[in-house]
Amino acid sequence: MALICMIWTFYHRNDLVVNIAQPSFLIMVAGGILILASSLVPLSYDDGGDPSSMSPSYAVGICMSIPWLGFTGFTVTFTALFAKTWRVNKIFRQSSAYMKQKVSAREVLAPLLILLGLNFVVLICWTIIDPLTVSRD
Repeated sequence: MALICMIWTFYHRNDLVVNIAQPSFLIMVAGGILILASSLVPLSYDDGGDPSSMSPSYAVGICMSIPWLGFTGFTVTFTALFAKTWRVNKIFRQSSAYMKQKVSAREVLAPLLILLGLNFVVLICWTIIDPLTVSRD
């Protein structure tokens, strides 16, 4: 559904309602949801109860892909909503002074890059220092 929403938004990006809703943010939110929802794929993996059916590095890859996909998807979605709110707030604050205000997409991408960068640092440290593993006790 997220992919369908992204395609629909891109196709109708010049329509008045979609253009006012800022299609770049709509696509970013749907993309974040798509990444977040894709974390369900590794959760559905079943080895049939046979631990010898996969190598330990493969098991760690499956286990660690869940937080990578979940946290990255959440960060993209949250940042899109935060940036849109920040953009609207900035426009309303400047409109009280009757000044024309334009907020560029580059200004909005800064929070995304900062939060994704911090997110990746934490996930890389987690993956290197103490990755998730499969244990059958």
